[in-house]
Amino acid sequence: GTTTRTATISVAIAAAADAPSFTLSVSPSSLNFASGSTAGQQALIYLTNIVGNPGSVSVTVSAGSAPVTVSPTPLSLSQSTTSGTVTVTPTAGAASGTYSVTVTATNGTTTRTATISVAIAAAAPSFTLSVSPASMSFASGSTTGQSATVSISGLAGGVSVVSVATSASGGFTVSPANLNLSSSTTSGTFTVTPAAGTAAGTYMVSI
Repeated sequence: GTTTRTATISVAIAAAADAPSFTLSVSPSSLNFASGSTAGQQALIYLTNIVGNPGSVSVTVSAGSAPVTVSPTPLSLSQSTTSGTVTVTPTAGAASGTYSVTVTATNGTTTRTATISVAIAAAAPSFTLSVSPASMSFASGSTTGQSATVSISGLAGGVSVVSVATSASGGFTVSPANLNLSSSTTSGTFTVTPAAGTAAGTYMVSI
C-alpha cells in the first residue's frame, strides 16, 4: 500500500494503405494532318505515378465526332505493362478543323481521362486549267477566227470563281478577253482571229 509501480504498453495502429491509383498520360497530345491525308499517326498512352497495384487497367479511345479511326481500342495496361500505342487515321474526305479524341482508363474503382487534339488542315486553294485545242493553224491571209474552249476542274480550298484573262502576241485578237468560270460553269469559249496582213510565223495566246 506504500509502493506503486507503473509500466506502459505501446499500441500502434497502422495507417490505412493508400488505395491503388495511377495517372494517365498521352504523347504526343496533339496530332496534325494535311488536308486529304489518310496516313495514320501514332500516340503513346501510358500510366505514371502508380500507387499500389491498380490491377488491370482498361483503356478505351473514343473518336467522338472526329473524322478519324483509332486502333487498337481498348488497350489493357497494368503495373507491369504501363504503356501502349494507338494509331489515329483520318477518314477519306475528312473535313478540316480541330477535334478531340478522348482517352479513358479505368480499373473499376479509379477512372482517368486524357485528350488527344487532332487538327486537319484546310485544303489550299487550287484548280486545274486546260484549253482545247492547244494549237491553231491559219492559212496565209486568213482573217477567219477559230474557237477554243478553256476549262477548269479540281476546284479545292474554297475556290468558287476563276477569272480567265487572255492576250495574244502579233496581229491577233482574242474575244472575249475575259471569262468568269465557276463550279457551275466550268468552261467557256473564246475566238482567236488574225488581223489582215499578219506575217507568217508562230504566235502565242496567253490564258
